[in-house]
Amino acid sequence: MRDSNGSVQEAWPEPERLAMLKDIAEALNEATDISEAMDAILPRLSGVLGLSTAWAFRYDAGRSQFVEVGASGLPPALACDGGAPLKSGWCECQDRFVEGRLDRAVNIVRCSRLRDAVGDKGGLTYHASVPLRSKGKPLGILNVAAAGHSVFTPSALQLLTAIGHHVAVAVDRAAILAEERRRAEQLRALSDIAAELVSVVRPRAVLELAVCQFVDRLGYECCGITFREPGDPEAEALGAGGPGRVVASAYRSSDGEPAGYSYARDEEEPLLDEAERVLLPEARSAMVRPIPHSPYEVRVESRRRGAFSASDEEMLSAFAWHVAASLENARLYEQSLEEARWVERRRLAADLHDAVSQRLFSAQLLARTARLLAGRGHAKRRMAAQRTDERRMDEVLERLEALIADSQREMRELIEALRPAGERGWVARVRERIAPLQLQGQTRIHLTVAGDAEEPAIPFEARESLLAALDEALHNALRHAGARNVHVHLRLAADEVEVSVQDDGCGFHPEAAEGLGTSTMYERMRKAGGRLSITSHPGRGTRVVFTVPVPGDPARGEDR
Repeated sequence: MRDSNGSVQEAWPEPERLAMLKDIAEALNEATDISEAMDAILPRLSGVLGLSTAWAFRYDAGRSQFVEVGASGLPPALACDGGAPLKSGWCECQDRFVEGRLDRAVNIVRCSRLRDAVGDKGGLTYHASVPLRSKGKPLGILNVAAAGHSVFTPSALQLLTAIGHHVAVAVDRAAILAEERRRAEQLRALSDIAAELVSVVRPRAVLELAVCQFVDRLGYECCGITFREPGDPEAEALGAGGPGRVVASAYRSSDGEPAGYSYARDEEEPLLDEAERVLLPEARSAMVRPIPHSPYEVRVESRRRGAFSASDEEMLSAFAWHVAASLENARLYEQSLEEARWVERRRLAADLHDAVSQRLFSAQLLARTARLLAGRGHAKRRMAAQRTDERRMDEVLERLEALIADSQREMRELIEALRPAGERGWVARVRERIAPLQLQGQTRIHLTVAGDAEEPAIPFEARESLLAALDEALHNALRHAGARNVHVHLRLAADEVEVSVQDDGCGFHPEAAEGLGTSTMYERMRKAGGRLSITSHPGRGTRVVFTVPVPGDPARGEDR
């Protein structure tokens, strides 16, 4: 209701006022977030106070930040871009709240948000601001407005203050529910991250995948893992708590990200000490946890002050333990490989001793016998005895030649067994896979090889993954493409191996490729540290390219 001066006033008996407050309290009990709270109170106040718009800012006292906004009935000028005008900058009501000058409902007759909003403002000029507190805890601000140039009377402001107490309780409950939902989502994401990490068997790959997944799935600005070698003078100069060398890092992309709340005074907050700004030059807060049983630490930084809560710290600790478990799994895998190598070496040593060494010893004895027989031939003796010695020498030499030949054959077999399959025979294995497929249907498979004359030493795991992915791509082309020709091209280089499979079949939309084995191929390439690209258009065939790095690639920083 409005008086003769255009001010909003209450015009209802006390019983109706109490009934309205009870109705509002019951409606707020059903709200699970701030926007639902605004939707609950606005219809109940529109009739008695002429309100058309309500919005609220939630305040996090621990961070000294406004962290969330909810609204109902916003005019187009404030509702555009998902309510972006309310999610950035600052206004007079926030200023008063932060400085402790907003202790009751007041009229804000000069509102910078309404003044600066562009477009249809729905006739809004002023608004009333109501501080939200529960048990002395500051929770935020409730703003309400009505079209026109009217202000709220003291009695109306008193009513809004009473309503503010109910809204504060709803906002507090909504904050708790939001934090619980966030924590549940993060725990689910953390479980998924752990499941992925345990399948990685290279320590460096574990660290790189861990930070990427932490940022992508948990929504933090950035994450990094640092390493300090014992006795590192540069690290020691920073002190016992100083950060080490960054070995893996990931940053959240802002492309397509929904607008979050950003209080403009963040820019006035001090930065962390330079030594603590390891990942972000503008970092204002950070949290660090050691990765158990390792020389690594995981750290997260943010441009916002007080960005991390106790829940965030617990999440980082749990993440550090998952990374530690995955590193231990990778260490045990490498240990098992090393043990397998030693077993194979011992077996080869035994084979050399039992076969080649024994044969060479026999050959040595025969050589001594031949030398003795040859010495006797120079002495003067009867012709018949000399012919007998010559026959015996011929037999000894024949046996010696046979022993040496057998030893050479066995040595070649052992050398071939010792030779890494990735250095020799990988192209031959590709040919073996293609040969039986030539007999299937009318599709012709063409193989070309380009690059170094000597095949590069592809690691065992990468070699097997590459061959398995090639099998999948070839079978996909034969089963689904309806192609007349499939061209397989191998490019061998010192730093990488590239395999492309191109057909002239029906093609498809790559985004609809699920079910054609693409997920399996992507997984195989990921485990091998390689890349996979698929190019296809309906009616224009398909090209699948696998690329696997070879140890010693300078870009990977490994020694050959």
